[in-house]
Amino acid sequence: MKIIIFSASFSTVLLSALLLLFPTRQVAADEIVVRQPPPLPGVYKGGNAYECPATEYPREAQAYQLEGESIVELLIGNEGKVYGQRIATSSGWKMLDDAALATMSGCKFSPITRDGKPGTFWKKYSLVWQLDDFSPGSRASRPILIADSCAIGDQVQFIDSARNAKGIIMRFLTTDKGEIGGIKIEKGSGNRDFDEATVSSLKSCRVMPSLLEGKPVYGTAAAQYEMGR
Repeated sequence: MKIIIFSASFSTVLLSALLLLFPTRQVAADEIVVRQPPPLPGVYKGGNAYECPATEYPREAQAYQLEGESIVELLIGNEGKVYGQRIATSSGWKMLDDAALATMSGCKFSPITRDGKPGTFWKKYSLVWQLDDFSPGSRASRPILIADSCAIGDQVQFIDSARNAKGIIMRFLTTDKGEIGGIKIEKGSGNRDFDEATVSSLKSCRVMPSLLEGKPVYGTAAAQYEMGR
């Protein structure tokens, strides 16, 4: 079994190079797909968002090609003021959820009532983060894990979304030669030494690189490490 070891500078240089490809991009509120899931039982009126601030699709999220749906729940008063906020359903990526909270909490809202009575109520809003065409390489295929190539066996699994993933969740970059670097822990075990050992183990895995128009290119992927499997 071939074990590939990278120095710390590999991750830093690779991520820095990719971030240069993604200049800060202001995303107008109407460019983010917004829909409202069905609320709790009752007849709601108002609570409609307007004059939302422009926000940024986080550059690191672009570099790692992170997408997903963040469902934000806001506590809105009958005068349209926001009194509280929380993530009802995570996109799986904290930086996207944080950006969603920042966007929605900065909106103005029409007064809200439930069953005709004014008051302060929770209401859900959904932001769907999509890379579309402005992210270079976003149409490339995902890297594929080579079976039995990891030092920790089948405890590592590549995943398409972190929303329902289990165990330690990691996102990372891959080169056009299938090398792994730029590993970031999205969700850890709470034990720093164990998390660092898991990252080191992930580096032992081998992958088939991403392909764009049939040619190997730099790519991104995510993996879960299920403890105790």
